[in-house]
Amino acid sequence: VQPDRMDPADWLQSLPTKDGSKYLANPEQMNHLTNEEFAQKFIESERGEEIRRKLQEPPKGVPLKDKPELSQKYANSALRNIKLVIRRELLIWWRDKTRRIARLIQCLIMGVIVGTVFWQSDDPQTRMGVNFQ
Repeated sequence: VQPDRMDPADWLQSLPTKDGSKYLANPEQMNHLTNEEFAQKFIESERGEEIRRKLQEPPKGVPLKDKPELSQKYANSALRNIKLVIRRELLIWWRDKTRRIARLIQCLIMGVIVGTVFWQSDDPQTRMGVNFQ
């Protein structure tokens, strides 16, 4: 039985502890039920009987295996999944304005740095190396 001045959440948390036995409906029973006793009492309860009855009834409606939308392994094709992922990533990229601006500034600064390193180089192989950095 929940005390009048105790929050329901605190009461429920204290029930399985040793102190929780003082909240039992039957004060003479000062110890908790074992797992097996608890399971047996639930099976014998009205709710347990109702669940057992519902589980024993045959399922209603069309069997799941006969539904056409459930016969495919995946709902989308591989191409559609790729399109959805690309669209989602582009939307995330477009919405993140701060990151786009920071990336543009980073690329400009790196371009200026690399450009100044190879500014007056006459070797064509060195200039090609810049493309692969």
